[in-house]
Amino acid sequence: MLAFAALQAAVYKALMGAPGLTAIVGARIFDDTPHEAETTSTAFPRVSIGEQSGEFNGTSDSDLFDVEIVIHAWSRAPGRKECLEIVGQIYAALHRQSLPATAGYIVNMEYAAHDTAKEADGETYHATVRFAGLLQTS
Repeated sequence: MLAFAALQAAVYKALMGAPGLTAIVGARIFDDTPHEAETTSTAFPRVSIGEQSGEFNGTSDSDLFDVEIVIHAWSRAPGRKECLEIVGQIYAALHRQSLPATAGYIVNMEYAAHDTAKEADGETYHATVRFAGLLQTS
């Protein structure tokens, strides 16, 4: 469904347009992290848009979907500080935001939760930030 691709695009645009976030990660905000970025130390810190789910919540007259989306953040700075700063900037960019999309409108994007963990490589911190919202198609 085109509306779900539009959701992905609207979230990407909001993240790229967040000056606090881009001050930390630069342009390393991905719809999916390119393979070459996964193997070079210059690929950190970075953000990628992850999993998305949707459930119909409309009527015969309106197409409404409850949606959830996960944003991933990675950092190799010592300690969790940079990773948590990225989480805060993702929160600022998306929480309680209504994001226009080409095939619909996301209403009431809300922060749901986040987790941070150290990856098995012993040097990379990884955060997952979950948001829930309502997508109303045009």
